[in-house]
Amino acid sequence: MGSYDATKEGHKGTARGLYVAKSVARNGLGWGFFAGMYLGLNCGVKTVRRKSDWMNATIAGAMTGALAAARSGSGVRMLQTAALVSAIATAGDFVRPAQYPPTGI
Repeated sequence: MGSYDATKEGHKGTARGLYVAKSVARNGLGWGFFAGMYLGLNCGVKTVRRKSDWMNATIAGAMTGALAAARSGSGVRMLQTAALVSAIATAGDFVRPAQYPPTGI
């Protein structure tokens, strides 16, 4: 996306490289914050519920999605994002093996 936007805005040479680097850093920080927020909420939910099951991922995904979309200012957007992130987190919890590494037992 950064390379496309740099071309669209007319950046060339070093300015283009700096624009792309800033774009990569900004996106990396954003995704890192999102992942950290999800993992922190997942641990918090697990601690509060005192259970380790798929429901933790569902709750943490919904909370993360709602918080990530809160800046949009739209309640509908928050609900949509919460539902989507919750569904993805729950599906990931079912796909992931319960033991690390899986022993096959």
